[in-house]
Amino acid sequence: WRNEWESTLKKYTLLRDINANTQNIYLRGVSVFIHWLEDEKILLNGAVEFKRIKKNAQKKVPKEIKIYSKIEIQKLLAVCAKYKNDRHNKLAYMIRLMTAAAVRIHEVFEMKCEDWQFEKGQLRIMHKHGGRYEYVPITEEMSKIYQEMTLLYPSKDDEPMFGYGTDADSNFRKLFKVVATEAGIKLSGRLFHEFKKTYITNLIVTKGKQLSTFEIAHLSRCSVSVIEKHYLLLGNEKLREILESSNGVVSG
Repeated sequence: WRNEWESTLKKYTLLRDINANTQNIYLRGVSVFIHWLEDEKILLNGAVEFKRIKKNAQKKVPKEIKIYSKIEIQKLLAVCAKYKNDRHNKLAYMIRLMTAAAVRIHEVFEMKCEDWQFEKGQLRIMHKHGGRYEYVPITEEMSKIYQEMTLLYPSKDDEPMFGYGTDADSNFRKLFKVVATEAGIKLSGRLFHEFKKTYITNLIVTKGKQLSTFEIAHLSRCSVSVIEKHYLLLGNEKLREILESSNGVVSG
């Protein structure tokens, strides 16, 4: 019976792609249940033996990564440029900004002019859990986007730059899907979050040899484990291949 439940647990964790630490948590849960069965005399003491699962028991396999290739971004911006209206114009600026910096779509909507601290060379972004700010260096491309954006759509320092609240998210998602369809791009489940992944991929390909994993994670505003598991495991050549491809979706 012990072999049967151990085999079942192993198959389940592999199917769900659960790591060794989580497997051991499940194992402890099963252990508590077994000890209860023993206390209640439903099961003989010592009938079941438990062994910790080694952390290196699972082979590291690269996760599927979805980003936008350079070609796809060019197509998206080209479609936006065809329409001479504020919504398409601002969507183009959003795409450019999310590709140039590690920012999420709700952070773009919340962004204010006062967050751009040019005297310190940094963009201030509220942490996703609130309570503190994170900072990313303002690059030449980011500065260019800011100058163009504020020239066309001036706003007060304490007002949202794009003139929308986060409630506009769903409307722009719909617009983005329409633009992608017109551009002949199959999204395959991709939306705005994949632009941050695109930024990370491009950062590793262009500056990965100059930066440590910690520095990459800091600039990307994510954990070192995410960088290692989802990007570095694929290797620079594979990441470069996807950036240069016609469709930014690849499996490891």
